[in-house]
Amino acid sequence: MTWLVITAPGTTAPIEAADAGPLQVANDEADVALLAGAAARNGAERIAVVGADCDLATAAGSVHETGARPALALLPAGPSALHRMFGLDSTTAVARLRDGTRYPADLGQVTTNAGHRFFVAAASASRWPGRWTWRRPETVTITTDRRKHEMRGSLVVAANAQHLGDRNIAPRAALMDGMLDIHAFGGSLLQRRRAWAAARRGLHAGRPGVWRRRATASQVVVPEAWSVRADGVSAGLGPFTVALIPLAFDLWI
Repeated sequence: MTWLVITAPGTTAPIEAADAGPLQVANDEADVALLAGAAARNGAERIAVVGADCDLATAAGSVHETGARPALALLPAGPSALHRMFGLDSTTAVARLRDGTRYPADLGQVTTNAGHRFFVAAASASRWPGRWTWRRPETVTITTDRRKHEMRGSLVVAANAQHLGDRNIAPRAALMDGMLDIHAFGGSLLQRRRAWAAARRGLHAGRPGVWRRRATASQVVVPEAWSVRADGVSAGLGPFTVALIPLAFDLWI
């Protein structure tokens, strides 16, 4: 059985070696959603997305809204937190199109002042993405399952998969466990930097300044200037909510 392949804007991948069928090129992010949704409604059984985690999330969200259940695969055109979790790279991802398996997976959704956005790996918020450890902690309020936690923090992460970039942010996370791993990083500058360094190996939980909880949804109040990101791309600013859609799509991995 062949794959319908959707390429996200500005991406290339070694799809020649795959059992690729029709190739559809997306001009922008909205096109990824439209093409994936249309393919699902038209009965496509296998859809491969060439791009990043955020592109797979966009396709998965669109497919989920149709009610169809085609298999969705990611051919990463760069670093992928999702493929890091499974120990894959762009070459092995292509090979898995032939011999992979279907994997029911949860899908995250983050809602901000800019609307909602789906994610497969993680959503995060900080005032200065990429250099948050240097920022002075600010008041953060996280509500999960009717419990409220307030702290001084510089970064909040809601993880569906294990990795956020090169950090093993949620080492116990599984894509089909129906839960988000929510982490907040605060404390002194030294504590924040040590915790973030330890996160490379997933050893940050329990360190001073690190708060963690598992939940199906959360409301997070942060300063309005904080940047919220979903799978590495901008999702809006300020306070946000995250929720998990259990077993929302079928991942081929």
